[in-house]
Amino acid sequence: LSQAQIAWDYNRGKPIASWDFDECQGTALNSSTGTMSATLSVGSGGGEDTVGTCTTASTAWGSGATGKFNYSVDLDGTDDAIYALSPGLPTNDFTASAWVNLGTATDETILMASRTGGDELRVHVNSSGQIELYTAGVLRATSAQTISTGSWTNITVASSSGTQKIFINGRQDANTGSGTTQMNFAGCSLWIGTDVDSGCGGSLGNYMDGQIDEVQIFNYGLTDVQIRNLYNQSAAVRFGPATGAP
Repeated sequence: LSQAQIAWDYNRGKPIASWDFDECQGTALNSSTGTMSATLSVGSGGGEDTVGTCTTASTAWGSGATGKFNYSVDLDGTDDAIYALSPGLPTNDFTASAWVNLGTATDETILMASRTGGDELRVHVNSSGQIELYTAGVLRATSAQTISTGSWTNITVASSSGTQKIFINGRQDANTGSGTTQMNFAGCSLWIGTDVDSGCGGSLGNYMDGQIDEVQIFNYGLTDVQIRNLYNQSAAVRFGPATGAP
């Protein structure tokens, strides 16, 4: 069996972390699989300066009340972010996926985990609206596609056997990367919606502006078919509503 097949068997195909962002209140964000809990941090600046609930306007939960699937969190692009401890993150093959509804698509980070000395894993939207994938401190791939603002987009990145791929809405982008991706997180936090400028304790920046939903991390590289099924919620065709709660 390959490393990916063994990981699939060990996890029964499930992600090692999966955040649905359906709590609708508070700062504790629970993973529906695994034990990697996360925390919502809402700063005093920007459009949302309080946590709120899904029924309070102009708050992180209220502005994210209509998620891609059920509810979501809205990050204001100024000082809001989500963080979790990174022990247990995959250090070689992996898949990371998120649904985002961006207000802007210029120089903002979807997900990042680091260590002293560089970006170990980073999914970033550059100033042209393209998706960038960094692993082990190296830019591995930049998408040929750009992503739109004001609508939900699924971004999935995967690394398997030295090949890195970017998928947008379930379809593989034309550009791929290559190279060894051995990563060492050394206990740094995993950040969602922002990045750090150096190591574990650097300054935060490149905040994401928009809603985020359904963040999932796998410790193996999903195949193209598995990523398409992930995009469709493990079905050949999705029959639920386009957004929000059923």
